[in-house]
Amino acid sequence: MDVDSFNQCLAYMHISLEKKSILEKFLPIIGALSGAFIGFFLNYISTHSKENKTINNKLLCCKEDVHRIRDSLRTVLKELFRIAGLISGRESPSGHNLPTNISTLCLSEYFADVAHKFSSEQRFQIQRILEDAKALNFILGVIQKRETLKDKFIYSLKLSNAIILGLRIYTSCKQANGEATNEEAEGGDLNDLDIDQREVKAFFMLKENGNNENQTLNL
Repeated sequence: MDVDSFNQCLAYMHISLEKKSILEKFLPIIGALSGAFIGFFLNYISTHSKENKTINNKLLCCKEDVHRIRDSLRTVLKELFRIAGLISGRESPSGHNLPTNISTLCLSEYFADVAHKFSSEQRFQIQRILEDAKALNFILGVIQKRETLKDKFIYSLKLSNAIILGLRIYTSCKQANGEATNEEAEGGDLNDLDIDQREVKAFFMLKENGNNENQTLNL
């Protein structure tokens, strides 16, 4: 091997060593970046999975709350209609089986977080449930006070309003569940509730009496 060839060989080896040295310098950086990316990706997947689980749990709670409110209203409406039967006959109820309120705990707490999971119609009905339940709870608190019975006409007005609100909430619960309703019919979904027809007639008498400013029943 002549001198020129030897010098070329040395130069090639020097370049190769430089290249290897640069690669070795970047390997830790590449490894660190790769580890950071993988860590970020795994953390994103874990967080996203937890968020989805939380959303699904809240959605389930809201749907169960709608079912529970509807079931509670069956008992409440039956009791309100029973009292309406007594009041229309100028009798005072000796007691009642009414709750202090209709709880909307899960809907009030979680609905805003999962509203996008419902259709526009379902959102409308659930918002109406929340608004009407608040109004119904106020009236339930009033009609359970003994002093309210002193004026049977005023009591009958509040009782009629409570029944109207209860029926509307019941119908909204069905619509929020995507079920068919009889909202357009007088009395709404009364057939679902198995209410005594005499008590149903008593309710309509109280409504008419309210419209006639107590001229029908003279309570």
